[in-house]
Amino acid sequence: MDLGENDPVLKTAMHYSAMVATGLTVPHAAARLGIDESRVRHRLADRTIYGFKVHSTWVLPAFQFEGNKLLPGLDVVMPQIPADIHPLGVLNWFSLPDPDLVIGKNEESVSPRAWLVMGRDPKIVAALAKDL
Repeated sequence: MDLGENDPVLKTAMHYSAMVATGLTVPHAAARLGIDESRVRHRLADRTIYGFKVHSTWVLPAFQFEGNKLLPGLDVVMPQIPADIHPLGVLNWFSLPDPDLVIGKNEESVSPRAWLVMGRDPKIVAALAKDL
């Protein structure tokens, strides 16, 4: 049975490929952040920035960057995310609205990424990350 574009395996592969294609390598991330490559590698080792390896090359997904900076509070949140979560799981968690992150009079749910971009308390997002 061919599901075509609705095939969940095909959709997953497409999302993963897009994340890899739009991600940054260590040299590109260092240049974007205006820091040395060794500092990026150190942050990867400390898990204060997110990356995964494709073959032997680090890929740093674009969702964690805001312009030429990292998301505010990313260094607080990332160490709390379990290391065995698939990269798409991390991307989805950061990108999709979370019912525990509400803002405004309408109590609108926002994503962890949006929460951090707004400069809200990263400790709240870090506490949610522990439960992934």
